[in-house]
Amino acid sequence: MTTGGNHDDGTEQASESPSVETVDARNSKGFVARNVGVQFGNELIVDDASFFGYKGEVLGIIGPNGAGKTTVLKVLAGLLKPSAGNVTIGDTALDDIAASSRPKRIAYVPQSAGTHPFTVLETVLMGRYPHLRRFQIESKDDTAIALAALDRMDVAQFKDRRISTLSGGERQRVLLARALAQQSDVLFVDEPLTSLDIKHQLLSLQVLRDEARERDVTVCAVLHDLNMAGRFCDRLVLMSKGRVVAVDTPVKVITEEHIHDVFGVRATVRFDALTSSLRVELIGAS
Repeated sequence: MTTGGNHDDGTEQASESPSVETVDARNSKGFVARNVGVQFGNELIVDDASFFGYKGEVLGIIGPNGAGKTTVLKVLAGLLKPSAGNVTIGDTALDDIAASSRPKRIAYVPQSAGTHPFTVLETVLMGRYPHLRRFQIESKDDTAIALAALDRMDVAQFKDRRISTLSGGERQRVLLARALAQQSDVLFVDEPLTSLDIKHQLLSLQVLRDEARERDVTVCAVLHDLNMAGRFCDRLVLMSKGRVVAVDTPVKVITEEHIHDVFGVRATVRFDALTSSLRVELIGAS
């Protein structure tokens, strides 16, 4: 698989952005969205969106507020029925995956974490439920998987605390840990950095990238920070006003022209040798 990117000197590598029609010929697809549309009343929220996610990659969805990012992510995760188009997970149409089987195939992390009376460890163990038979209790292996996920997200020290006692950022990391413990084929994450401090922003995206590589799963995340998206994502989907503007490697998507046309902001984009990724410097609203 060619994902493109940058050489160490900042020059662009050859990139490959096959169409949705050609991805079916590959053995590496995690999900495919074809001509997805979502309409609420007379308002078209998502219009004819087509893109896919490979196994083993982190796919970022970027765009301004109101672009349709969260809506299309909910369609991909099976939480929202599209008005048009369809989604496949691997080789199976999403509509053909039984509700009881979906958690083995799909994990979803929302923008914000609510509160409930369960402890942190109990919350993360919920991610193991899809792997248990009816009335079966968690095994030592299930508990070990949950504890490892807590450790990866730097929340193991809170395992016996009730989730309602944690800060918003800590709760968000617990939800990410639960999704890791779920060990699904595709992981959809909606704005995972919103409540996190800078250390845990870096940690979370590094863990998601490691999860994609180590388990050969597809991670698809809605992100607002263009620098983080350019650094940790293999490919990006740029959306504006409900439509897909571009799907390609970060060097092809995060451009001064796209930032101006889609976000209405003047910016400079350069290669940062320290992080081996793109660096966006905002100048001002256009």
